[in-house]
Amino acid sequence: MSISDSCIFVDEWLIKNIDKDYHSEAIKYYIEIFLMLNTPFIPHLTEHCWQLYKNKNKNNEQNIVNKINKRNSVRYQKYPVVLTVGVKSYLDKYKYLEIVMETIGKRKEYWSKKTNSPVTDINGIEIIVGDDLEPWKIYIIEYIKSYMKRTYKKLHEINMKEIVPLIIQDEKLKVFKVNYKKKITPYLAQLINAKDESVLDTSTHINKYELLQELSPFIAKFMKTHITISYKDNINPKQPNIEFMTKI
Repeated sequence: MSISDSCIFVDEWLIKNIDKDYHSEAIKYYIEIFLMLNTPFIPHLTEHCWQLYKNKNKNNEQNIVNKINKRNSVRYQKYPVVLTVGVKSYLDKYKYLEIVMETIGKRKEYWSKKTNSPVTDINGIEIIVGDDLEPWKIYIIEYIKSYMKRTYKKLHEINMKEIVPLIIQDEKLKVFKVNYKKKITPYLAQLINAKDESVLDTSTHINKYELLQELSPFIAKFMKTHITISYKDNINPKQPNIEFMTKI
């Protein structure tokens, strides 16, 4: 497909059907990026599509053309910047969603064979997820970063003897009800012995519970049944558990 063909596709189909699609926000993002990237090569055509896209509910095309200025012209939009962290995060989220959907499919097939029942008997699915960065771990990471800021120390300058007593006395950490000897102390040692402060970076961490909560309408629509998302500490972060609710 040529660039001009792509623009015709954007003009004739995407713009006219943008609000009818379930993924309308993703389509809007695609249209904007596509038109901005191609403006240096086909400025007149992309400007035409941009104005139709931005003013698709207005009927008088001549009025639209007369009002083109720096604020609404595609030529003056900020050029897209590639964010590698964002791309990786997006791909990781997509990969995890793919795992969830495949797991549901396999569990459905296994359940149907085991119970000798059709999958249409399933009227609800519970997805139980774990997390490789549990809430108490995130709290400890934030505590260490706060401690480094207060003391002007780097991670490699902190030793266990100075920080363990502080962690033990912290009242907020007690809310998580996590065993200090078996879990908290070993995790602290893991972070401090790493020496590399990148271990304190949680920006690329995927909160799987929040992700699936956000995507549950899509999963429910695809699976044609009610979806419930639950969280448990002892669940493998990479492999969710699937439970079915069936018709009585």
